[in-house]
Amino acid sequence: MIGSARAREIRPATLAGAVLAVLVAGAVAGLFYAQAQKREDPLLLRPQPATLSFRPTGALGRLTREAHIRIETSVDEMIDVTVVTSAGRVVAVLAHGMVMHKYRSRHVIWAGGSAPPGIYLLRVRLERARQTLLAPGFRLRLVGP
Repeated sequence: MIGSARAREIRPATLAGAVLAVLVAGAVAGLFYAQAQKREDPLLLRPQPATLSFRPTGALGRLTREAHIRIETSVDEMIDVTVVTSAGRVVAVLAHGMVMHKYRSRHVIWAGGSAPPGIYLLRVRLERARQTLLAPGFRLRLVGP
């Protein structure tokens, strides 16, 4: 015979104990991971409309809409800020390569331009983190004149 290997018998009780230990260890590790994620600030803190103003422009004194939007990041970062439709089509570029400092807010302005009435989203590209995010919970509703 070429090497008499004796098959080792595994008892069901031993196997069940090993599976239970692995499951408990995985659950505990998952809890620690979830808690660590809760403590970390998101890269893009919730943008907020600072003011929405209307100002007269031109010879006819027509009113122009402007949304002043406050943006803050939890890290030093360079960002691009765009206004997009719900389908993802770019409507306006509000900032390109804007330098952000950790926990300091900056403002961008969107005047609406020739965009038709509708719901618009704010998309922020974080260059150093190499992430593009839709601002969480942020919607701009543009209404007609």
